[in-house]
Amino acid sequence: MAKKYCIFIDKGVKLRTLFAIFVFVCFSSNIFSQINQLPEESKQKVNTLETEANGYVLEGKNSDALDNFIQIAEVYKNNKLYNSSIEYYEKSLVQAKKVNSAYKLNSVYFNLINLYKVQGKWSESLNLENEKVELSRVAGNRSALANDLINIAYTLRKLNKNNEAIKILEEALKISLFDLKNEQLTLKCYKELANNYNQLGNTEKYNEYTNLIKRVEVEKTTNALENRTLDAESKVRIKDDELSETNTKLGEVTDSLSKVEKLTHEQQLEIELQNAEIAKQEVELKVTRNLIYFLLVIFVLTLMAAILWYIQYKKKHEALKVVQLQKEEIIQQKEEIQTQSDRLKLQRDELYRSNKTKEKLFSVIAHDLKNPIHALIGFSDLLINEKDNLNNEEKEQYIEFIHTSSLQIHNLLENLLKWAQSQSSSIKFNPENIDINELIDLNIGLFKETSIKKQIELVANEKTDNKVYADKNMVNTIIRNLINNALKFTNEGGKISLSTKTIDQQIEVSVTDTGIGMTEEIIKKILDSEELYSSAGTMDEPGTGLGLAICHEFLDAHNNKLQIRSEPGKGSTFFFNLPVSKEA
Repeated sequence: MAKKYCIFIDKGVKLRTLFAIFVFVCFSSNIFSQINQLPEESKQKVNTLETEANGYVLEGKNSDALDNFIQIAEVYKNNKLYNSSIEYYEKSLVQAKKVNSAYKLNSVYFNLINLYKVQGKWSESLNLENEKVELSRVAGNRSALANDLINIAYTLRKLNKNNEAIKILEEALKISLFDLKNEQLTLKCYKELANNYNQLGNTEKYNEYTNLIKRVEVEKTTNALENRTLDAESKVRIKDDELSETNTKLGEVTDSLSKVEKLTHEQQLEIELQNAEIAKQEVELKVTRNLIYFLLVIFVLTLMAAILWYIQYKKKHEALKVVQLQKEEIIQQKEEIQTQSDRLKLQRDELYRSNKTKEKLFSVIAHDLKNPIHALIGFSDLLINEKDNLNNEEKEQYIEFIHTSSLQIHNLLENLLKWAQSQSSSIKFNPENIDINELIDLNIGLFKETSIKKQIELVANEKTDNKVYADKNMVNTIIRNLINNALKFTNEGGKISLSTKTIDQQIEVSVTDTGIGMTEEIIKKILDSEELYSSAGTMDEPGTGLGLAICHEFLDAHNNKLQIRSEPGKGSTFFFNLPVSKEA
């Protein structure tokens, strides 16, 4: 039985050894590239320590494994192979957490954090620093806690998390300044706060903490000076004690010799006392003189620093003022240039539209004037040259053609004149209280003959009892052009009806026909006040588009718009609104 147990133990040892070798081989393959960069002596040391450490881990000897891993990490760190060093410090950290040693745990944290910072791995460093600060809190070590908080703030600043860093530093400052009254930690807090506010661009806070730093440093210098003064005074007191002791001995000697040479010894003693007093005064004078020189140097340096700072501040302030003024001038010039550019662009677009409109207008006018003028000339020539060969019916027909052509020319020239006047702003807007129904009846009478010839019913249907407040001449021209437009695009046997109705202090005036109607595309072109749209009527009546253009212009003067409802083949309705009369 004992033999079997020994065999089992022997097998266990072999298995453990094989497992250690396996772990070592795997690990060696992972860091093969860096271990080959070590000197031969260091390489052998690392291999030995690694084998021992893996064995310690298997045996549960965490403290021994921790020491070996730290030594390996140090070897790699000393050879600047930081990746491998970090790897072994991380292994050390695992073992350190198992070992009850705050010193070793803090040491591993310190080295690992510094390695991460050297490589610029600020996020990894921050994670470990957060773990370390919690250890300091639990341990109740206020000094270590303040120092850890300052280190965390530094890392947060490197990660551009300045507001978090400032919050951490406020806690560290409270501990350093009020709890510990530690001048060195307080100064570190001030410096890190100044750096964070400087990085945030908060000049006021940066200057505040810079001044606090200077004050603390001056206090440190003053305290050092006071300590040196106290030290000098202490030395003087020692000299006084020595002098007192010398006087005592001298007194004893004098007493023993007083009987022999009393007068001589008294004189000698007086001389020695005077010399001692002179020596004491020289020492005090030297100390005082050195103190004065030191304070004078400190004062001069402080004054020079203050003057230099003030000069730099003034230069910077003046430079900033100049830059700001230049910036404002540039912005103003840019705005002026942009305004001029926009104005020129609008003028260019307006001129382009105006020229385009005029070109189209003159083209249409040339075409539409040519036909009726040719008709006038042609039929008048026939009446003059063939009057004896023409019967009365033919003469009447030619006269009617001449009359129709004359009316076309008259309407075209009248619209052209109105349009030209509106473009040159020579037509003044003179609103008054007018009876809209009278204007409608007047224009129906004007177009009665034309509607009868084309066999179109022209009527006024619904009528309002209210008057409107508008320019009479403009409204009259609008109604006349809308009726003329409706007659042009209504087939024989059709109907045109005009109506007025009151809607919310507005009177809607509408002209409805049973004509050919329009598509949405044509409606958009008509309502585009910047474009003249024209087309021939149902009996090839010529058109310039001037009539509707004038309607647009005159309705703009009334702060209103021409509106259209239409469907192809079902007729159209042109309507607009005018304000109700202001009569009581």
